[in-house]
Amino acid sequence: MPSPEPLPFDAALTRLLAEVSPLAVETLPLAEAAGRRLAGAARARGPLPAFDHATMDGFALRASEFVAETAMPLHGEARAGRAAPPLRPGHAMRIFTGAPLPAGADAVVAQEDATYTDSFVYFASSAQAVVPGKFVRARGSELAEGAEAAPTGCEIGPGLLALLALLDHGNVSVYRRPRVVVVPTGDELRAPGSTPWAGSIPEANGAMIAAMARGVGAEASVAPIARDDRDAPLAALSDALRDADLVVPIGGVSVGDHDHVPAALDTLGVKRAFYKIAIKPGKPLLFGTHVASDGHTARVLALPGNPASAFVTFFLFGLPLLRALAGAPSPRPVPRKATLRQAVRHATGRLEFLRGRLHDDGTVEALAAQASGAVTSLAAANALLAIPAELAELAAGSSIDVYPLSTR
Repeated sequence: MPSPEPLPFDAALTRLLAEVSPLAVETLPLAEAAGRRLAGAARARGPLPAFDHATMDGFALRASEFVAETAMPLHGEARAGRAAPPLRPGHAMRIFTGAPLPAGADAVVAQEDATYTDSFVYFASSAQAVVPGKFVRARGSELAEGAEAAPTGCEIGPGLLALLALLDHGNVSVYRRPRVVVVPTGDELRAPGSTPWAGSIPEANGAMIAAMARGVGAEASVAPIARDDRDAPLAALSDALRDADLVVPIGGVSVGDHDHVPAALDTLGVKRAFYKIAIKPGKPLLFGTHVASDGHTARVLALPGNPASAFVTFFLFGLPLLRALAGAPSPRPVPRKATLRQAVRHATGRLEFLRGRLHDDGTVEALAAQASGAVTSLAAANALLAIPAELAELAAGSSIDVYPLSTR
């Protein structure tokens, strides 16, 4: 089979996302929905707030009856959590923050601008002009009944959780969490902390990729290491495809004599969408889809084995894929502009992503260790610098696209 031509980054990401749609919808108690995405627009079941209420402790009255430096008869009390009696004409009523405004009142004078007894309140000169609505949060001033409170695909964070609670949503419809299975491959790999043998290295990619997946709300597990023979990847991938929404084999995806992952995926019926991307690091990247006889659909994103390559490709392709499965309306990674602190040289031909440090002043620097197996720069990086394929050098002070390394 002839080697496929590497796809440009944008074309590959577009192709990947075209094959992904949100997962099934489930209904959860509101308290369990944090971190999920809405499977439909959330709407106000009634006006928010539900009634006019005071925003200050003070005295409810008719604004048209207020006169500074005068006394007004005082009758009744309005407290939070209970209905207030109607306001008598020509009277004021004691009111507390959050209490419903009594019928007939349209304003509140703050407590610090008055002195009072059981029968009268005296408004000091510090009580400036009182107009209707002063220190009153009006019914429906935030949302009218039926208004959209949050759109489909919106992530439920603490603020939205509070809003949905105030709108009386005890349950909420959300997209299911993606299930991810990471499958490390390689004869050289062993568990961190285990007894080493000649040529062995601790397996690091599995924990890294699983942590990245969990960072966008997925459920992630790491399968046992699959050795470099024809049968082990086939068995490991077959198991993973049964239940996972995304299977992520790592390593064994290139064209060497011991790279058995592509053949195993072909044997299992994974339909390839692309294989090889014109980026550095991470050229040998394979994406495909597997549909089981029972209709279960799993995506496969096979990553190169070097840690930096695995990280970069999963950040650029795996995280958008998981966001799309979870219902995000805009799953693509979004770059921002930064200014290079130092010149950067680059071998032309592929879009290159350098590990770097983005600073608070909007400048960015490439870190020293950029080999695809270098993990020190991976641990220190907080951004990826995108070096265009056609540019051999970017001078200090150049504007450049950077991708902050936030997994959300």
